[in-house]
Amino acid sequence: MKRDMDDLLKQALSPDMEPNPRLDQRILDQRKEIMEMNMNRNTTTDTRTDTAPLPGSAPRRRPRLRARAAVAAAICCVLVVGSISTYAAWRLLSAGEVVKKYGDLKLAEAFTGEDAVPVNESQTYGNYRITLLGSVSGENISDYLNHGSNRTFYLSSDGQYLALEDDRLYTVVAIEHADGSPMPAASDDTYGDETFFVSPYVKGLDPQDYNSLTLKGSYTELVIDGVQYRILETNNVELFADRGVYIGVNDGPFYENDAFLYNEATGEITRNESYPGLNALFTLPLDPAHADPAAAQSWLDAFDQAARDASSGASAGIAYSVTGGDSGSGTGGLPTQETVAVYGIDISAFQNWVSQISPDGRLVDQAALQELCAAIPQTVQTRPVTDNALSYSWELNGLGASSGTLQMDYVFPDGSAPGTMVLIGCSSSLGGDKSEEDMLRSAKLETALLNEDGTVTVAVYVPKEYLGQYTD
Repeated sequence: MKRDMDDLLKQALSPDMEPNPRLDQRILDQRKEIMEMNMNRNTTTDTRTDTAPLPGSAPRRRPRLRARAAVAAAICCVLVVGSISTYAAWRLLSAGEVVKKYGDLKLAEAFTGEDAVPVNESQTYGNYRITLLGSVSGENISDYLNHGSNRTFYLSSDGQYLALEDDRLYTVVAIEHADGSPMPAASDDTYGDETFFVSPYVKGLDPQDYNSLTLKGSYTELVIDGVQYRILETNNVELFADRGVYIGVNDGPFYENDAFLYNEATGEITRNESYPGLNALFTLPLDPAHADPAAAQSWLDAFDQAARDASSGASAGIAYSVTGGDSGSGTGGLPTQETVAVYGIDISAFQNWVSQISPDGRLVDQAALQELCAAIPQTVQTRPVTDNALSYSWELNGLGASSGTLQMDYVFPDGSAPGTMVLIGCSSSLGGDKSEEDMLRSAKLETALLNEDGTVTVAVYVPKEYLGQYTD
């Protein structure tokens, strides 16, 4: 037995098992490189410090050889008794520590709470080792909320309307070179040459359609001691916990279809074993008790409606989608008063104005439109149709702008007669401190009119009494 143990120790301490010199150097020098990149703002920061020790390590000491031996012994013990995943978890920052380094103290606290889902699992594919550190989800759990002005509502199982954009899933992963060489810092010339796509996926939902791009995702990156950490924020998919949720990482800036396989019959998402690059895929161990099938279906309906609105060029400042005809969906393509009450917004005047002009939220009553509204002259444009689509854009010197591409078969289905006018968007300045007059003053309707010659006239209408602010 003693001989067996001696052989094991000898093998563990042999030169080919010696820690990478660059890793030792970074641990001993305590040199930190931190890069913060917000995908939406396209800004990058690289700061350095030589003072703080790595988590779990002692302050720097001399002599140097003794410190190196201590590092080798510690790594040796992990290699003997544990896996690469344990080793990675030992030397990497935790999800909460990463978020704290970024400066989001509220989110860092959430990562220490009972709702957090720690994982600390590593996978190595291609030239990279990926570690899923963990996830946490909820509303208002970050200091940095940037969800835009649009809101897409879904109906929860307890009868409340909730917005997809307000309930978020935050996931932290670590990305390393498999050979131990450091990932480039923001200040390096090679930074940006290696790109990655990180996303949650749901069993039963095609990852081509449901990924971090379509789930209103954004991310922040930090490079610390040669390890790239990514903080990903997306719409929350915890409602699907009973189906199964994955976190996938592939090389490249977008979802790579060849990296993963989707089985339409079973809904399973798996790695493509023949893919030559990086295609790590983790199972996120969410609590099935947090699943809500009814709300999940409403969530899907809202998500799909928002996708259709986006593809049609609609630019409503507020949107709604609910399940079933008995859910109190209101009129005019707007959420009911119950919905907006959650946000402390009274939109009844705006809602009534829209519903008079378009009772079903799609077709425009042109007589009511002419009575209540006037077109902003600089937005009126007649566009030709090419390949079943047309594009348009307008801008009002700081008072609003929009652009889009309309798919004719969606906006004007087969059988639409010339002279048909449809509502393609409605918007208003929303907020708890807005009066009814403020909301109507900023209200706009975007319309599309099918002409006899096959062209389409796009225009923006506003309440007649407020046209002057756009023409004076």
